[in-house]
Amino acid sequence: MRAYAIAVSALLAAPVAGAAQTSATPDFTGFWQHTPIAEYEAVPGEPGPVWDLKHPLSPTYLQVALAGNANNPILLPQTAAEVKRRADEANAGRPVPSPQEVCEPSGVPNAITLPAPVIFLQQPDKVTIVYQRDHQVRHVWLNARHSANPKRSWYGESVGRYDGDALVIDTTGMNAKTPVDIFGTPHSEALHVIERYRLIGEGKQLE
Repeated sequence: MRAYAIAVSALLAAPVAGAAQTSATPDFTGFWQHTPIAEYEAVPGEPGPVWDLKHPLSPTYLQVALAGNANNPILLPQTAAEVKRRADEANAGRPVPSPQEVCEPSGVPNAITLPAPVIFLQQPDKVTIVYQRDHQVRHVWLNARHSANPKRSWYGESVGRYDGDALVIDTTGMNAKTPVDIFGTPHSEALHVIERYRLIGEGKQLE
């Protein structure tokens, strides 16, 4: 898969509990909940992500066969072939299980599609993100540098920093065992993901 940018369309709902926010550092601490994220949005001016052939998907997409658009120009031939294989299997009534259906780690950015609560825990040197689904945990080390040769793992190596009102998470070192999205779009070990989290709506929503 070639490099491209995506945007998450859904907003996480207000936290169940959270600490008071200071003007210096945004405070994401607490439990957050969101509905399923069916498709990523295209960033204006950038190539679009993989969408379902029935795009746009309804929020009730969990009841339909997922079929990614394998003709998307962002895909390399071998990647497009895998997206098409999965679409064909789904349309034939034999959907390929997703990582969460076989209790495997979801990886980044696929973890954001999990329709279950997530917890953010902030400390001076790191942010810990805990996903309820399959008890998945990510550690984001603040103001740190990436290792020269990080050991490949499901969630890779995440380093973070605060950029104004945003938490920026930079992740490399992931293995190639996870999909990018709900359509099973594969990636190589060269995958490099940058996430930006920001509080909006008077701190009651997480974008």
